[in-house]
Amino acid sequence: MFLSKEYRPSILKEASPKIVGCELSDKELQKFLNEIDVEFQIIDNSTRWAAFAQYYAYQYNFNKIKAASFAYMVSLFMTGIGISLSTEMYFKEAQIESDLEDKLNQIKSKYDDEKKQMISLFRNIFWTYKQHSSKYEYATERLSFKVTLSEMEKFQAIKGRNNKEKFKKLIGDKMYTVSDNIHSKDLVKLGFPKDLCTSSESCEILLEHCKKYDMKFLKGSYYTLVHKDFDKYFKVSKSNKIRELLTCKDLNENINLPLDHVNLFKSKIEDDVYILTSSPYDPSLNMNLFNQIKSYPYSIYVIHPNFLDYAAFVDRDPVGALRNPLSNMNYAFTNASADQILNINQVIYGDLDTFVFEFLIDGSR
Repeated sequence: MFLSKEYRPSILKEASPKIVGCELSDKELQKFLNEIDVEFQIIDNSTRWAAFAQYYAYQYNFNKIKAASFAYMVSLFMTGIGISLSTEMYFKEAQIESDLEDKLNQIKSKYDDEKKQMISLFRNIFWTYKQHSSKYEYATERLSFKVTLSEMEKFQAIKGRNNKEKFKKLIGDKMYTVSDNIHSKDLVKLGFPKDLCTSSESCEILLEHCKKYDMKFLKGSYYTLVHKDFDKYFKVSKSNKIRELLTCKDLNENINLPLDHVNLFKSKIEDDVYILTSSPYDPSLNMNLFNQIKSYPYSIYVIHPNFLDYAAFVDRDPVGALRNPLSNMNYAFTNASADQILNINQVIYGDLDTFVFEFLIDGSR
């Protein structure tokens, strides 16, 4: 086993946001397996995990073979026994397993709590199959059809050492970027870089979300979305002195801030007020996080996702879904006083009808 204890899928209900289907009963999962013509019975925890993984994969439109391979990998890592449906002829599953073992070692070095390790591991298995499965696929299919003389001339004009290489270029077998999407012009107008690596599905979700909630891509950021009027209230700061101050580089205290996808901003509303924003990979609000940040000397707020958000959080939800402010949270670490934040909130609320900063921890300074 990769984990010291054996957990049921229902443990994933502790994830934020809740992982769909984790609380289904064995009877409900078995009914689902029967409906999709998958022939195995739920008799133990390994088959239970495999059944749940199949259900979860189908919610994200995995095809039958991809869902079965995903279920094998989930059951293997969660229980030590993989439930195989003979998908090894389609996917390089030994390579997937090896890469996920490396990822698990990274996860274990980051989290002491095994439940958090398991939830993070499940998400990594899912994203491996959702975003990167094509690089693990074997070439198993064959095409045979006739084309016209002019079509063949166009095909041969494609650069490539052989027909297979030309075909891969033709269908776009490369890292997908915003420039490859049919909505690239609209996305670029919203600030998305042309060379931003993404997927067709992500482009659709992010474009719809930005249009619906008046957001844009923050120029020069690591996948950060902000309200289209963000620049009216804040400007990007390059101050290393303030960054070190808010990350407590000058202190010897044991403060482990959840700092991922960090941005530093200076307020245009209050003088000398800075906020350091962070959108951590595991952004759930729990006691473990509180223990990490309880001695932070400044104040910490949660940011409303319709004002600033991490694009990958948006990408986890269906097209146009309203983000829950308390799921997948973005944090603000700030030197501002409570009165200054209140004033910033009131000014922005007067314009946007949204309170941006929700109090979390009052610093000791």
